[in-house]
Amino acid sequence: MRNLRHIMFAAIPVSLALAAGCGSTPESFEPSERATARSPGGYTAAEYELASRDGTLGDAKVWSRGARTMTVDGVARTVVHVGFSLENTSDQPIELDLDRLTLDSARLDHAVVRDIRPARIDGDATIQPGEVNEINAYFPLPRDVLPQQVDAFRVKWRVGDSEVSYQQQTPFLESPDRAQYAYYYTPYYDPFYYDPYFYHPRIVVHARPYRHRHIHR
Repeated sequence: MRNLRHIMFAAIPVSLALAAGCGSTPESFEPSERATARSPGGYTAAEYELASRDGTLGDAKVWSRGARTMTVDGVARTVVHVGFSLENTSDQPIELDLDRLTLDSARLDHAVVRDIRPARIDGDATIQPGEVNEINAYFPLPRDVLPQQVDAFRVKWRVGDSEVSYQQQTPFLESPDRAQYAYYYTPYYDPFYYDPYFYHPRIVVHARPYRHRHIHR
């Protein structure tokens, strides 16, 4: 039986800065599906058409600048970045649903953490017709996790208007030049649970109410 450990985190304060030392070396990640686009900053991005049976909202690009150690309230924490570029091709505003934005799973060396809410969100989550908005989200991992211990993660996100919604989960793996193992991802194969090198993951639940905060780097 998998071990289950619940970890409760206090609210993230309003200061966040790069931490010194070996832990500050970033770890790079790329989408493991639909990686056919580039972010505004040149990162490999997953590309989606925001379409459902009820209509089409626009297009999305999702990428990551990776995981790095940052100082949060004087404590070193690993923070995972996920960026979104959302284009609205509909005739009414659409919105990235911040209440449903989570780091659904993060695969570590010897554990899996789940349901991590962003500590900080930069950018306007409401996109007007004909506009393209960039939104950046920052997800803090448990205090004892280093960037190099993060093997993979998956972000759950939803975009919609008053009538139509599109929901997706985007998986990320270590960039090819850093990954120790290669994973083949399909909707039927989840690297968080079926890794042949990782039969019995220890599940760690990160539970904390979401509060929108602006954190200064």
